[in-house]
Amino acid sequence: IELADPLKVLQLLPAIARLLIDLGNPEQAAPLCACALNHPQSQANLRKAAREVLVELGVAIDQPTGQGLAAQELTLPTFQSLVELLG
Repeated sequence: IELADPLKVLQLLPAIARLLIDLGNPEQAAPLCACALNHPQSQANLRKAAREVLVELGVAIDQPTGQGLAAQELTLPTFQSLVELLG
């Protein structure tokens, strides 16, 4: 498995977000889900998983002004940065 592959990292984002919630760091989980939700190569099942985590966190996915978390454009993290988030 090539962990430097951005698409593999993309697939990990909702799962890492759930781990961050379990570790008591929900504020770090939401941006990962927003990235998964908005990435142009994100597939329907991945977007669904990201939405579920955001709903669990109580984060507004879509706001009428377009300023919600899901409207943000976020940079895809590296595998190494995800490992660092988990400490």
